[in-house]
Amino acid sequence: MTGDAAAWRSEELFDRTLYERLDEETGGAGPEIVATLLSVASERKLAMIAAATEGKADELSRIAHTTKSGARSVGLLRLFALCDMIEHLPAGEPSDLAAYCPDIERAFDESIFILQKLQRE
Repeated sequence: MTGDAAAWRSEELFDRTLYERLDEETGGAGPEIVATLLSVASERKLAMIAAATEGKADELSRIAHTTKSGARSVGLLRLFALCDMIEHLPAGEPSDLAAYCPDIERAFDESIFILQKLQRE
């Protein structure tokens, strides 16, 4: 991984103002959106890890694209940044994708923790 590709790690984990804005703009639907994202988060994490492990760049990019908009809308900035970076990876060796698995797992686990906290509020 290059230094530029790892820049997502310095991104803030969560921005509550984005979540609050979403909740306000959707007429209080923030908790429902959080529940929906939480219901698919583990499945998406496993799918991204599988695609990376198997060197399936197109599939990994597709899942990252799907994940990033939901992450951004609720304020999960680090997950958004990781998915954006993965979606725009230059063509390379499929075997190189497996190096992202620990990052994918960590970013999703952190995000799931935040979503669970929001759900309990």
